Amino acid sequence: MLPGSLTPRLQEALVRLSTHIPSFVKAARELTWFTGAVVHPDTARQRTEAAGAVLVAYETTQAAHILREHPAPPCMPDTLLLSVDGAMVPLLHGQWTEVRTLAVGEVQPQSPARPARWFTPPTCPTSRAAPIVRPLASWRPANCTGAGLKAHAGSGR
Repeated sequence: MLPGSLTPRLQEALVRLSTHIPSFVKAARELTWFTGAVVHPDTARQRTEAAGAVLVAYETTQAAHILREHPAPPCMPDTLLLSVDGAMVPLLHGQWTEVRTLAVGEVQPQSPARPARWFTPPTCPTSRAAPIVRPLASWRPANCTGAGLKAHAGSGR
């Protein structure tokens, strides 16, 4: 048991309700309705704030660990160009699927004499067949090289 009269499961339920409902009075009332456990709104506030403090301490510790144990990210260019496109491609038996393509490149002046003209050297293209509802952020470009870029977001497929 945790300090007080709530079991760990009831305390978790109270904290979750308190974070989703913008009123400790309403969260306490909902906990009573769902579980039969009666708590005062001040208890809901105190337990939720205590749980938040524990979360902040944990996240602060984890952030410090990441900064201490992992190297700094590689130096990135000032400007990147992201180009995204999609196309429907045929599969077997009359079926179609969407393929999304992402290209990442570094934007650089074409020449010192013409600084207003920009170009992108070789990019890091990647294409993946993905359901239409799959977000772009879940991609991970493979073999992304050129201009020192190593780009990825999410776990990919």
